[in-house]
Amino acid sequence: MGKAHSRITQKLFRRFWKMYTCVFILLMLLILGISGFLQLYITDRIISSNVSVICSSLSGYRENIREKFWSLVSMEQLRDLIDRFESSPSEELLSRINLCLDAFQAADSGLLYLMLQDEEENLFHSISYSSSGLQEYISSREAYRNILNRNTSRLSPVLPGNTVSLTAPFCYYLGTQTLDGRRFLITLCCDAETLVKDILTAGSGMDMIQIFRRDGECLFDSLSEKTEALPPRQLRNASRQSGSWLDSGGYHCYRADDSSSFYTVGTVRLSALLRNLFILMFILCAAYILPLAAVLAWLVPINDRMLQPVRELSDEVAGFSLGQPPIRIYHTDDEIEELSRSFQKMMQNINQQAKTLSQKERENAVTYYKLLTTQLDPHFIYNTMNIINILARQHAFEDIILVNTALTRVLRERLNTQNTTFDEIRNEIRTLRQYQLIMDYRYLHQVQVEYDVDPTIAANRIPKNILQPLIENAYYHGLTRDDGTISGTIGILIYPMDEEIVIEISDDGKGFAPEQLCRVLEQLHGTNPGKKEDTDAHIGIENIYRRIWYLYRENFSMDIRSRQGNGTTVVITLPLEPPR
Repeated sequence: MGKAHSRITQKLFRRFWKMYTCVFILLMLLILGISGFLQLYITDRIISSNVSVICSSLSGYRENIREKFWSLVSMEQLRDLIDRFESSPSEELLSRINLCLDAFQAADSGLLYLMLQDEEENLFHSISYSSSGLQEYISSREAYRNILNRNTSRLSPVLPGNTVSLTAPFCYYLGTQTLDGRRFLITLCCDAETLVKDILTAGSGMDMIQIFRRDGECLFDSLSEKTEALPPRQLRNASRQSGSWLDSGGYHCYRADDSSSFYTVGTVRLSALLRNLFILMFILCAAYILPLAAVLAWLVPINDRMLQPVRELSDEVAGFSLGQPPIRIYHTDDEIEELSRSFQKMMQNINQQAKTLSQKERENAVTYYKLLTTQLDPHFIYNTMNIINILARQHAFEDIILVNTALTRVLRERLNTQNTTFDEIRNEIRTLRQYQLIMDYRYLHQVQVEYDVDPTIAANRIPKNILQPLIENAYYHGLTRDDGTISGTIGILIYPMDEEIVIEISDDGKGFAPEQLCRVLEQLHGTNPGKKEDTDAHIGIENIYRRIWYLYRENFSMDIRSRQGNGTTVVITLPLEPPR
């Protein structure tokens, strides 16, 4: 609701909005809850179907490998060659066995490598990949070493390509078999690319697919390059029964168990699952806004027309400030007219009381200003007396007279503020030259002061004793070198501009760093002079600002311009005529 509408209208609208919003939120939560449940149920059915398909694919793939295994151990030629080799080992028989294995592998496009090892660790293998490191890789696996002592079989995890110079995904099947009374460990390395494609196709609607053995080993992970270790998050669910659950990491999971030795877990992010709910929420929000806009279009104009006199009276009272004429009387022949008469009388009384208070505040401000002006820097007097002592030891009586006279005039002008608050610019410049004389003796004429005062405003009055503290600030803060010496140039420029007097006090000293200048300006302009304690005895820029503020309030400006290494300029802008 904008400010143009009456507050009564706003109040009525807020009450309606609260009730409407509460009812709408309850309905929206109900709709979203039912929709979320349905979405979760449908997604669960889809995931369960896809996971079952993946289980079937892996079961078929494993059975196909087992058939290859039994076809291999049933070859009469291979059994005969192995029997002859065991009776009379020779390189020729070893080569013939390897060629026989290679022929069996070449006849089946799904086989990449075959390897047999007997109890005496004689190794037979197909020729393909015999020197690529595949044999060493499989032999070094812990499962390979463990199965040598067991009469069992094992299917390895699906390994990514380039693990041992194979470009496609693969897995290897380990099985023990007795041939002619001797036990062999047989390894079939199989191409798993088709299996991976089938799994990914069946799980296209899922974010992650994982297949695990009963003992917890991960056979396949769609997001992992190394799938030999079970992720910690799934280890916690290794004992879970088939079915779906919500994971604490923000996932919806479904598990399907194979009838023998492995199970499959499909995972979908809840954010993806709830995407349709976000669309539904957007539609509901639109449905929330449209009736609300319709009510606004109907309710606000009617209330505004009924409350127009009250709103006009409220605007006039809100816009009233001290010194303005009282509000007009609304002739409506009802309570509004009586209210406007009461407000008019009240504003007349306020203006009269404010005028009295303003006069008293003005008198207090001048008194406080004079108190601030008479604050003296004891170090200045102490240092000046030291100069006189030094000159006395040097018998420089004429110089003593000059310095003592200058000090007397400076102190007299400072104390004269009790009698007058403003003085002509020419008198302030004369007092400033006396102060400069003392400083020249103290710093051996190392500081040059240049005066540029427009003669057309020399008789104009400005607050007394605001120039000398600024010059003192330039001496001690602008021109002081790192070694403690003071030297340089100070410029005093006073000129009229657009019904104002501009005072610029500049020096060619070290200046302020940007961050330091920022802090000084924030402290200066952020200060509320009316809340400063009288016990603050600092005589400097802040003192000047406070004194001027008490006289001019917001009708003046004070700024500091500085660059590090390029000096500082203090600019004060005052009205041509001082306040009365």
